[in-house]
Amino acid sequence: MLIWGAPMPTEAYKGYFLICDECHNVMEFDYQDIHAALIAKAAKQGFELRAETIELTGLCADCKAKATDAAAVGTSA
Repeated sequence: MLIWGAPMPTEAYKGYFLICDECHNVMEFDYQDIHAALIAKAAKQGFELRAETIELTGLCADCKAKATDAAAVGTSA
C-alpha cells in the first residue's frame, strides 16, 4: 500500500487523495484549481483557511479492470 502524508505535520498543508476501496491504495494528487476555488470560497465567507484535506474513494484502475473482468466472466457462463 502506498501512503503519502504531510511532509511537515505542524505546518499548514493541502492534500487531495484518491483512495481505492478494494486494495486500499492511496494516491495523492495536486490540483491547483481545487485549491484556488477553496481559497476563494473561504475568503468570501470571511473564513481563515488553515489546512485542506479532500479524500475521494472509489476503485483504482487495476481494481476497476479486475472487477470488469470478473463481471465479464460471470455473464458469459
